[in-house]
Amino acid sequence: VSRPWFVIAVSLGISLISVIGAAQLRFSHDPIQWLPDGHSLRSANQAINDHMKGSANLELVVRREGENAVKDPEFMNRLEEFNQFAESQTYKDILIGKSSSIVDTVKEINQVLNEDQEEYYRVPQDRELIAQELLLFENGGTDDLENLVDTPFSQSRITLKSTWVDANQFVGLLEQLEPKVNQLFGGEISFTLTGLIPMMVKTITLVMEGMMISYLIAGFVITLLMIVLLASLKLGLWSMIPNFLPILVGLGVMGMLGLPLDAMSILVGSIAIGLAVDDTVHFMHNFRRYHLIHGDVRLAVEKTLTSTGRALLLTTIVLSSGFFIFTISTMNNLISFGLITGLTIIVALLGDILLAPAMMTLIYRNHESKREST
Repeated sequence: VSRPWFVIAVSLGISLISVIGAAQLRFSHDPIQWLPDGHSLRSANQAINDHMKGSANLELVVRREGENAVKDPEFMNRLEEFNQFAESQTYKDILIGKSSSIVDTVKEINQVLNEDQEEYYRVPQDRELIAQELLLFENGGTDDLENLVDTPFSQSRITLKSTWVDANQFVGLLEQLEPKVNQLFGGEISFTLTGLIPMMVKTITLVMEGMMISYLIAGFVITLLMIVLLASLKLGLWSMIPNFLPILVGLGVMGMLGLPLDAMSILVGSIAIGLAVDDTVHFMHNFRRYHLIHGDVRLAVEKTLTSTGRALLLTTIVLSSGFFIFTISTMNNLISFGLITGLTIIVALLGDILLAPAMMTLIYRNHESKREST
């Protein structure tokens, strides 16, 4: 209270450093990285990437109207062209190791029926011949075709195996494949992208977009409620600074430590703003009450800190300790979540017992000076 400008200057400095750190943040969705180094699943996934070029899959379901449409040589040629195109593509750390479809089965059948001669490892350009070869294959008692086409032979499935990387890189891969997909399977042919890769991309996109919108709505609604609660537009707006500071500091620390903003860590903001607002409401309400009683800013701050401040300190210790427990987890995402959430809770307390009193002191002193001058 005696040095409010110093407190505000320090807070501005911390905010500036936090902004610089937050600018280094990156979005991420890579469940494998949540596991600790040396975990068997993580090692197995790396081995599959190294030796088999793929533990992630992209499924493309292609449909054409009419029964037995898949048996059309022209349709088969399009599937084969896409297979060859996909296997030639790379994007950053992504390699497509294998592309498989009904085309591979037809080519193998055709080769076997022609004495295993290599030149017959191709798609026959006769619709009836393709139909006969597939019928012969089905009569052999195998059900392998069920994984590649539907019963009426109007839909076919293409499976791409790629190396496992962060979901953000898969966004670029899908954008790279999309023009070729539209070229080959447009018009009377329709398609659907599915599988693990599109699911991961859609998940992280929806989570991030949804949480950002939620934060904006929450910030707007909470600001309105603070204005109503404090019965003052100025106080309501100023009171939000200690509420947003913990989130900014948390994001800054994450950026400086190289921690990604993923589906788990993005929850920190919602938890932090809820707890910070709770602390601020208690502080501001009691400060305003004591100031109305005594009419002295310094005394109002002292009484608020000696009464409400003790309760805030106790709840902060309990809550932050509860989240810091996560730091002994073996899961990397839980460690980051517990560390950043516990830190933001502590910063929220510091904002309410240091920054909020400094702001109230300046606001009320300025108000009292104007009143005395008039």
